[in-house]
Amino acid sequence: MYGKSFFKITIHFFIQTPFYDKIGMIVMITKTENPRVFKVNEKDLDILSMSTFESELDLALIATSDSVSLDFTEVEEISSAILGILLAKKMKLKKKGIEINLMNVSNYLQRILKLLNLSDYFLPAKVY
Repeated sequence: MYGKSFFKITIHFFIQTPFYDKIGMIVMITKTENPRVFKVNEKDLDILSMSTFESELDLALIATSDSVSLDFTEVEEISSAILGILLAKKMKLKKKGIEINLMNVSNYLQRILKLLNLSDYFLPAKVY
C-alpha cells in the first residue's frame, strides 16, 4: 500500500508538471497573452497540489482588478479540496467585484460541476 502511494507522488512531481520558472521551480499556473487569462498546467488537481495551486492562484489574482479566467485545457481531474479553494476565493473576491471563471473545461469536469451545483458559479453563461 505504501509503495503505490509513494509511486504516485513520484510521478506527480517529476512527470506531470513540465513547466518550470527561471530558477527551476515548478509552475502550475502561468500567464497567457491575455492578462485576464491564466493557464493551469496540471493534469490532476489533487490534494498534493493544493498548497501550490492556492499560492499560485493568489499571485495571479493580485495582478487583476476585474476578472480572471482559468484555462483548464490540461486539467483532467479535480479534487474537492481544489474546488473548495476556488469556491472560497470566488466568494471572497465577489465582494470586491472580481470574478473567477473557468474556461476550456472538459465535459467530464463540466458534469462534476453540474452535479455539485457549481457550474453556474464557475462556467461562463452559454449563449444560445
